[in-house]
Amino acid sequence: SKGTFVKDSTVNLSYENKVTGFSATTRLHERTELTSKVLEHKIVVVPPAIAPKLGIPEESRVFYLKRVRSVEGKPSVYTEDWVRYDLCEGIENVDFINKSLHRILEDLYGVIPAKAVRTFDCCLAQSEEQIVELKIKKNQPLLRFTSIVSDADDTPIEFCEAVINGKYTVNE
Repeated sequence: SKGTFVKDSTVNLSYENKVTGFSATTRLHERTELTSKVLEHKIVVVPPAIAPKLGIPEESRVFYLKRVRSVEGKPSVYTEDWVRYDLCEGIENVDFINKSLHRILEDLYGVIPAKAVRTFDCCLAQSEEQIVELKIKKNQPLLRFTSIVSDADDTPIEFCEAVINGKYTVNE
C-alpha cells in the first residue's frame, strides 16, 4: 500500500534503586549554578486527573509545588509537583528556594524516591505564565516531562509535570 506511515517511537526507560531529581542531576556538574524561583507552594485537594497517578482517593490532600528552575541564570525548567501529603505533613513550611524536593523528602521525612516512570514528549507552552517565566516566544518548542516517583515498595510519592526550555542530557 502507498502513503506515509508513522511508527510509534515511544521508548520506555526504567529508573530504579535511587531516583535523582533535577537539583541532584544538575549539581553533578560542579560549575553549574542552579537557582529556583518558587511560584506556589501549598496544600491542595489532589486534582482528579492526578489522584490515580498517586494511588490516592480524589478528596486527598497533596503538597503542590510550582517552581521555575534556572541553570546558569537562564530560566530552563517550569515544574509542577504534587506530593502525597500523608507522607510529608508540614512540608508546606519548608523554604524551597534553591532546595531539592527529593532531598527534603529524604532528610525530613525518611521518604526515599527509589523508582520513576518518566515520559518525555514535545509541546508548546501550556500557559501564559510558562511563556513569561521561561522568557520564551509563544510558539517555541519545549520538552515536556512527566514523572511518577515511587519508593522501594512501589508506593507512589510524587507526580511531576515539567516543561524544559533547552537541551537536556541524561547520562546513565
